[in-house]
Amino acid sequence: MVFLLFTLTFSSCTGIRTIHPSEFKSIDQNFKGTFTNKVCKFKGVTAKDNALQLFEVKQISDEKFKIGFDSIGRLKISSVSGEWSTEFGGKFKRGFYQVYLRKKRIEIPPVFPIIYSDVDVYRLRIAYHQYGYLLIENKYFRGKSIFFLGGGKGQRNVYYFSPDKCD
Repeated sequence: MVFLLFTLTFSSCTGIRTIHPSEFKSIDQNFKGTFTNKVCKFKGVTAKDNALQLFEVKQISDEKFKIGFDSIGRLKISSVSGEWSTEFGGKFKRGFYQVYLRKKRIEIPPVFPIIYSDVDVYRLRIAYHQYGYLLIENKYFRGKSIFFLGGGKGQRNVYYFSPDKCD
C-alpha cells in the first residue's frame, strides 16, 4: 500500500523518453548547416509545422534556415538570404545543445512544494541525426498546485528536419 501511494505521488504523467544516444551524433560549437523549415517526421503527439515555430521565431514562412554557433557558443538561426537572424543562449549537454525559451519555477517550500507551485518550462534540445537530419526535441510543461490539488499539461516531441527536402 505504501509503495502504491509513493508511486502515485511521485510519478509524472509524461514519460522520460528523450533523444536516445544511438539516434544522434554529438554536436559541438563547430556544427552548422542548412535545413528545411518543414518537419519531415516527428515522434510524439502533436506536430508543429516547422522549425522556426518551435523556436518561436516570427519569420516562419521561409523554406530553409541556417543553424550554427557563434564564437561564444550561442545558437544562431538565420535565413538563407541573410535577411534576418536570431540568437539563443544555451549550453552543450551530453552531445546535444539545450536551450530554455521559458523557465519559470516558483515552489513554496523549495524542493518539495506542498503549499504552492507554479511551473512553466519550454526546452529545446538540438542534435544531429546519424543520417543527416537535424533533430529537435521540444519539451514543455505548465502546471500549478495549491496544497495537494494541482493540474498541468506537459509533452515531449522529437522533430526531424532534412538538409534537402522531405521525401
